Amino acid sequence: MEIKNKKILVSAIIVVAIAFISFNFETITGQQIREPIPFPKISLSTIGHDNPQFEPVVNGRSKLYINLEEVYPSQEFEFYLQDTPTDRKVGQFTVRTSSDCETTGKGRYTCKTDELLPKDASRWPTGTYYLQAESKINDPNDNYRRGDLIGKKAFFKYIE
Repeated sequence: MEIKNKKILVSAIIVVAIAFISFNFETITGQQIREPIPFPKISLSTIGHDNPQFEPVVNGRSKLYINLEEVYPSQEFEFYLQDTPTDRKVGQFTVRTSSDCETTGKGRYTCKTDELLPKDASRWPTGTYYLQAESKINDPNDNYRRGDLIGKKAFFKYIE
């Protein structure tokens, strides 16, 4: 009977130890057990949503078709001019998930939108531009903060 009690006691200690390690993993190792948050993916085209292009060439007052994956509701994206010593912000837009978006689960969406680029030489001179997502939340691993630019840049050339 005593051997049975020892087995139960040892089993209970093992279960408690596993629970302690599982729930306190972050404080023990300094690493969080969290799934990394996927960055929004951007593809651009001047032809249409079904024809993504690598670095499309866009004229003033023409549409830039934008496909977005893994975006949050009201995700913001920013346009930057790259041909300057420091990249200069020239515009932004916010995704409206109520139209042209489908849910992918976990609170994120896949969207198809388009932007009519202005013909304004003072704000949009001829050059290379990129579009990049702005973070909606703080990263649980402290790699970025809300408002930082995240993910890959989607480049395009703009001609007046």
